Amino acid sequence: MFSWITNNIKLPKPIDFLPDFFNFSQKTDEDLPVESRIIPEMTLKKAINYFIKEYPRDCQFDKYIMAWEFHPQGHLLTQAFADKENHLVTRKNGKPYGRKIVVKKIDEELAEIFQGNHVVAFQR
Repeated sequence: MFSWITNNIKLPKPIDFLPDFFNFSQKTDEDLPVESRIIPEMTLKKAINYFIKEYPRDCQFDKYIMAWEFHPQGHLLTQAFADKENHLVTRKNGKPYGRKIVVKKIDEELAEIFQGNHVVAFQR
């Protein structure tokens, strides 16, 4: 089913305890502005490609993190990078690596990955 995912990314493991979601959400709210463009549809492939192309090259990270929330125009999708303790990986100025985007629709494969959770982590 996920045959196109490269060998360096394992299938995601949901992070299903609420404190991590709230800490993650609060940190990204403060430091990651929402991009101005609205994406018509986010697919699992596009989400994975972002992680493959935009990973931090100047620091260590262990996980790719994705979170979603409802948004008046669809979904607010956050993509970021974390260490093995689930702390966000940040730039020298303290801002986390990653992005926040509004997407009108999440494709079926991506929705399936979340399995009812709001945050999922891919082991690097």
